[in-house]
Amino acid sequence: MDIKVTSSGRIFYQVDSTVAAILCEALPSVFEKVAAKSFTVEPLAPTMTPKWVVNQNVFSKDFFIQLTIGSRIEQGAGPGVAEHFTRMGYPVPPKILADYRLAAARAPEPRVSNPNNPFGSL
Repeated sequence: MDIKVTSSGRIFYQVDSTVAAILCEALPSVFEKVAAKSFTVEPLAPTMTPKWVVNQNVFSKDFFIQLTIGSRIEQGAGPGVAEHFTRMGYPVPPKILADYRLAAARAPEPRVSNPNNPFGSL
């Protein structure tokens, strides 16, 4: 609970509710309860336009969708890639999704690991 000193106008925030109730009851001319403010935060409108591309990982050769908004970069891949970006508030454009699915379908088979190779895959 927040309480206010009536003489100075000073507000004490997050005072224990029992202590605050006792002070306001015992000394009503000195302390008064401050009404709780309700804060509503409205989402900011994006000021930058999203840039969509289909990229390929240099090492694994897997394809992924990349979204760039200003300095923020988000990447997604796999069967749920459209839902991934939609949950973030940026639905994937149909052309990008089609390009991604086409590239992923034409991607080479994953390389098989060689157990005799100490460096991992072939």
